[in-house]
Amino acid sequence: MESKICPYLCLVDDPSSCKDFPYEGNACHRVKKPVPVKLSYQKSHCLTEAHTRCAGYITGWETGGFPKFLRADYPNWKRALFNTKVWLVSLSIIFLFLLVILIPQITNIGEEIGARNNDGLIPPAETEYPTLTETLYAHKPTNGHTNTQ
Repeated sequence: MESKICPYLCLVDDPSSCKDFPYEGNACHRVKKPVPVKLSYQKSHCLTEAHTRCAGYITGWETGGFPKFLRADYPNWKRALFNTKVWLVSLSIIFLFLLVILIPQITNIGEEIGARNNDGLIPPAETEYPTLTETLYAHKPTNGHTNTQ
């Protein structure tokens, strides 16, 4: 007795097994590269005795290859994953979000540095520092005592 399910309908990744119900992972292996089959066609042909009347079963899709109208549509999340526009919009939103967060932080850092300079915590660049000899002569010992530091 011949199987009710088409022998060429197998899982995309595993040609030795098949789901016996309409499933997104079922594909037609009668073509060189397995093609996911529309769920409605699986239900009406591939998973019934009607698979023997399928052109792919009879001739192996020799003329014109696997028909586009029988190909399964990718789920929405897979279509979005491979859509360049979705990636560009997502990355642009992330970039703008980071800018909105980071620019005030960078501005605050600049203001803090400016405030430290004005408070004298960080001396301005034009400040003159004493030389080593000036420092040594400024601490001359008096009355015969040595200056220990």
